[in-house]
Amino acid sequence: MRNVFRILCACIIFSEAFAERIDGPANIRTSPKGDASFSLHDNVFVDTTPMENDWYHLMVSIQLSKEQYNAEPLILTKGMKLFDTHGKEIGVVLQDIEPSNKMTAGGAPGIPQWYAAELFGYTYKSNIHPESIIEPVISELIRTHTSALVFKNFQNHVRDFNYTDGLDIADMPHLTTYMVYESTLDDPSPLDRVRLIFHNEDLIAVVHSRDLNLPGYETIPIARERKLTILTTFEDDEKIRFVENNNKSYAGVD
Repeated sequence: MRNVFRILCACIIFSEAFAERIDGPANIRTSPKGDASFSLHDNVFVDTTPMENDWYHLMVSIQLSKEQYNAEPLILTKGMKLFDTHGKEIGVVLQDIEPSNKMTAGGAPGIPQWYAAELFGYTYKSNIHPESIIEPVISELIRTHTSALVFKNFQNHVRDFNYTDGLDIADMPHLTTYMVYESTLDDPSPLDRVRLIFHNEDLIAVVHSRDLNLPGYETIPIARERKLTILTTFEDDEKIRFVENNNKSYAGVD
């Protein structure tokens, strides 16, 4: 079942969904302060977990040849160049490494369009472009536009971070949501990392799995270890219903 999740997640990654970007070139290490196993070029997209003690755990998808895909074991040797699934060079191997989670997709039955694998490692906080980390960016936008939380002030952000149509809120079809998926490192079948909730043109709440910097707004824990930050004024009974319906939205979602 995990392999099925990985293939589904690969579809998200290869469709250029949101990810952080390397501020590089940057060494990717076997552990925090560990040996450098490969290097990534500037602006390469990576999947990360929340920063811990100034280090990010990350994953990057790489292109394989058919011969590499069929090799057992597959070893990427020192000095080998790394390419993304579009064939663009993204880095270089610094020591012999064995990639994980080989996968295929596309093409005709038995003739995949591409072969790929995943590389995992750790990098220091300064090796991630800060403007590519969604939580501080959306927090700053909300703080900047506190008096005008309307879609036109967020549409460039929605475009730049490749939001998709979000999880519908139970029993509230009048609300529109846009979401960015959680890292597959945190969840192999990812839910929402950030979900913006609009009533008509007004941004009324944000669902998020990681912390936002929004002092002065109420944040409520909800299902699936998410948080709901409310940006508008509700009557007490309306707020209770809003929170309950957000919780109900996750029922039956893998």
